[in-house]
Amino acid sequence: MRTDITRRTVENIVERTGRTAEEAEAELEQMTPLGRLLEPEEVAAAVVFLASPEAAAINGQTLVLDGGGLQL
Repeated sequence: MRTDITRRTVENIVERTGRTAEEAEAELEQMTPLGRLLEPEEVAAAVVFLASPEAAAINGQTLVLDGGGLQL
């Protein structure tokens, strides 16, 4: 997900490898099944749904928002 932590990760990759920020971010994006980073708004939309009356019957569940990552 595109966050301050992601930004710092990109900065570390740039500093340690000499890649550009664009190259570093592209590499992170390629590591996800979606081929892109999630946006904070996508996570916010899931939170809004879970807090809505329509989600009243959902409880005790974990919602994984990782772009389809595999849990190995």
